[in-house]
Amino acid sequence: MALASIIIISYNEGQWLQKTVESFLSAKTGIPFEIIVIDDGSTDQSTVFLNSGNFKNIDLIKLPRSGVTRAKNVGANKARGDVLIFSDAHILVEDFWLDRMLEDLKEKTILSPLVVSLLEPQRVGVGLTFNKELLPCWRGYKTNSVENVPILPGGFMLIKKSDFITLGGYDEGLKIWGYDDCEFSLRAWLMGFNLLVTPKTKVYHLFRSGQTYKGYNENVLFNLGRLACLHFKPQRILKVLAKINRFPRAFAITEKLAKEQKLWQLREIYLKIRVYDDDWYFSTFGIDF
Repeated sequence: MALASIIIISYNEGQWLQKTVESFLSAKTGIPFEIIVIDDGSTDQSTVFLNSGNFKNIDLIKLPRSGVTRAKNVGANKARGDVLIFSDAHILVEDFWLDRMLEDLKEKTILSPLVVSLLEPQRVGVGLTFNKELLPCWRGYKTNSVENVPILPGGFMLIKKSDFITLGGYDEGLKIWGYDDCEFSLRAWLMGFNLLVTPKTKVYHLFRSGQTYKGYNENVLFNLGRLACLHFKPQRILKVLAKINRFPRAFAITEKLAKEQKLWQLREIYLKIRVYDDDWYFSTFGIDF
């Protein structure tokens, strides 16, 4: 039976990291798995509990502050499993969640479960989409069938390791936090993958009023611009840059994007190997931008 690798990305999660790890360990499953915790430069001693005997089989990798995409790629490189599960560090799972998700995992398929708010359980997310401002927003729960979704939440996602390698992993040109799940999902769709939410299981997610990664507005705008430059047609890139230009220090962001030679080289590679274009993506999912 294939091994699954659960990769938990953590930054100053306090007691929630331990709760998340304990939830994975206590949930019933018939699937063998390993747990890898990537500590992305935490300063709150949240990983100290992993030094105790109860957690001795969990791999802990401490990084200097690197950001989500770097942390996830490090975890994937460390993973021994054929299947990768990327998880936030404020997640609770139910019994047999992994067994049920694997029933829907096929080649060139990426999966997420239903995501339920821990504090407001009536709120159930079925993947994400873009609004008219190109901001990611949760989709509502409407059916009990497997659904194609434009964006899978980076906070809980399952993919075969071979497919993750084919896609090239997460884009480490993105800064710290923001649009990482959007870029990965968009790239996967354009390269002919299917992104699905399965209703066979759910995870419980702590939605905070603020964000763990605070104070990176400039980085988030850069990431949006990078996503556009990598995957959008010129007219749509200009629309994104006009959006960015409404914010302070926009010139520094756009100047850096324009001068980043590796970004434009990567764009040319993506344009040659992709199956669909961004017009297809926006049309398919009814996104007006």
